[in-house]
Amino acid sequence: LSISKTYMNAMQSILLRVVTIHLILWAPLVSSYPMIAEIPEQEQKCFQFNVPQDDDAHMVFVALPSGMSEKSEDWYVSQLNELTKYRSEDDGSLPKRFRDDPPKEVVEEMEELLGLGTHRTNVILNVERPGTHQKLRSQEFSWVLPVVMNHVERFQRMAAGGSAATWKAPGLEGYSICFDNRGNDIVHVAFDMVLVSDRDDDDEIAVEDGKTIRKHHLTPLEEELAASINAANSIINEMRYMEKREQRMRKTANSINQKIRWFSYISIVILFGVTYIQVTYLKRYFKKKKLM
Repeated sequence: LSISKTYMNAMQSILLRVVTIHLILWAPLVSSYPMIAEIPEQEQKCFQFNVPQDDDAHMVFVALPSGMSEKSEDWYVSQLNELTKYRSEDDGSLPKRFRDDPPKEVVEEMEELLGLGTHRTNVILNVERPGTHQKLRSQEFSWVLPVVMNHVERFQRMAAGGSAATWKAPGLEGYSICFDNRGNDIVHVAFDMVLVSDRDDDDEIAVEDGKTIRKHHLTPLEEELAASINAANSIINEMRYMEKREQRMRKTANSINQKIRWFSYISIVILFGVTYIQVTYLKRYFKKKKLM
């Protein structure tokens, strides 16, 4: 037996619905994680970020030496990620420093790599608006010390004198973030950009057209997702049962075929044996009667 095309088509339809509903349900909940850029010596790397209209953004950066261990690098990247989750109650700004002190082994490794002297990296951070060459920030990194830019859009408004008429929102090209490595060593820069509208409130999912979408609005989708998953599981279980049944019947058919084959062989042997006995008996009989 083979799996019916009806079940295959039904399963594909169910799985497609499950994936679609899953993306709709959970896509707004996906949070970003800091990126790590490797900046070769005497080279520059640039990245583009776009801030949606009527929104604002915070940018965070930290420069890490390329020779540090993966464990230490993961600690600083995780701290940078945690830094983006805390906002001040006054204006929602991000803190300017890490919340936790580095572990002892991380401190010892950094002292061994960098020494106790200067913390200069020879890596310049440039943040500007493409097309205007208007620099919002230009500064040199210090090793493992975070650089935080709060409210990029608000900062631009203030730079324009606080007037909406004199301030022009960035176009589709967004903002340009460049890391200029003027040193002779490879440097890793971890960075992230978070929107002001992004919140870790479990009840608030997204904001669209001034209306907050909350979890209870997604209940019908959750119910449909659960029903689709149950239907998919039912079809999958039935397909597995049919597959096992097919394997069992194949084994039974193979066993019967093997028995029939041996029975045929034995029948032929018996037939030849009986024929030989009959011929031999008839020869002796005719010889005894002197008919041969």
